[in-house]
Amino acid sequence: MVATERPTPPTLPGFRLAARRITSMPGFLLKTTRERGHVVRFRLFRRYVYVVTEPSLVEEVLVSKAPAFIKGRGTQRLVGLIGRGLLSSEQPEHLRNRRLVQPAFHRKRIDGYGAIMIERSRAHAAGWEAGATIDVDGEMNRIALEIVSKSLFGRDLSGEVETVSHALDAAFSTFTFRMLPLAEWFDSAPIPPTRTLRAARAQLDALVYRMIAEHRAGDGDPDDLLSMLLASVDDDSGTLDDEGVRDEALTILLAGHETTANALAWAFYLLARDREVEERLHAHLHAVLGDRDPTVEDLPALDYTRAVFAETMRLYPPAWITSRLARKRVEIGPYVLEPGDIAMVSQYVSHRDARFFPDPERFDPDRWLGAAPPNFAYFPFGGGNRLCIGESFAWMEGILVIATIARRMRLARVDDAPVGTLPLVTLRPIAPIRLRVEPRSA
Repeated sequence: MVATERPTPPTLPGFRLAARRITSMPGFLLKTTRERGHVVRFRLFRRYVYVVTEPSLVEEVLVSKAPAFIKGRGTQRLVGLIGRGLLSSEQPEHLRNRRLVQPAFHRKRIDGYGAIMIERSRAHAAGWEAGATIDVDGEMNRIALEIVSKSLFGRDLSGEVETVSHALDAAFSTFTFRMLPLAEWFDSAPIPPTRTLRAARAQLDALVYRMIAEHRAGDGDPDDLLSMLLASVDDDSGTLDDEGVRDEALTILLAGHETTANALAWAFYLLARDREVEERLHAHLHAVLGDRDPTVEDLPALDYTRAVFAETMRLYPPAWITSRLARKRVEIGPYVLEPGDIAMVSQYVSHRDARFFPDPERFDPDRWLGAAPPNFAYFPFGGGNRLCIGESFAWMEGILVIATIARRMRLARVDDAPVGTLPLVTLRPIAPIRLRVEPRSA
């Protein structure tokens, strides 16, 4: 019997991928897949990197064939900052970690967080003077950090925002270096990127271990996430030690505010650049809310606000790329990945597929008021057993923060210069998004 030869996707030399500056990577991957097809591979040494954007094959990577993969290099290199919590752990630890954290994201508890989301948004907006220019990304960072810390840890970290932001900025500044081949060899060397990461981790550790000590001393809500982690019992190893609690708490604290803050900043950036959509949002909020703030009960009626947030995450997905390392031979569609090959899926690229999103660069919330695109043509929160545990929390936060602020004011652009992206761990703006606070017109 003659073996059938397996098809191979368009194959490019690895230097075209490896030599790219990180800031150009999203555009390069988008251009490559548009020119070469929905599966493209790059040869790196003896292994291949497969860039997969066909929705059915993305689903195989993230869901049906997920056991054949482990997290990619990007997530593995985050361990030096966040430890081995929910984001960076592998099975069976990941399943254990998810079970420990899951109760904090139960639907009834998430509904209770809505009041905090609205109150923090209202408090910050009240401090913005009409005519003032604000850095929206910085403001959204503050709001999101205060929301996640108060909701999940029972702590007001408003006084720690600068500490957390500075530490996170410093840690992310080392990411490009830490992704270089053989960078692991320098993890213990006293070179600038290593010293920077250690200093950032020390700042974050001091904050989290202080919260842990306060909770152990009885100064904490017995029902918040930190208390749940401290009281948790694992079948194999008993209760989590302080380091295990630290890893989970820091993962949730950083991932829970960084991603949503970026999405909210991009939302107001897009609204400021499209007056028609902005005015429609204001009319929608007036029709639903009148002159009051939203509540959790308003969420079903805030369909256009949800569409604005969904469209923002289509164009600027907070997690813009995900990679998986094949740990055994696995078939993805007609293609075979060998152990050590990498499957790379990019939300930034997939979300711009003109087959599902006509005129894909256009900001058009109406896309989300009709039929939904196919599964995994749109996946801002990932998928499968790695689906973001805070997805419901993030959707509620995005809708309620946008509604609370946009009901009161408009944030208008200061100039016409576009703001580019800084695609590191998340899709950050490369420069501050500066917008002017203006009263809402009638």
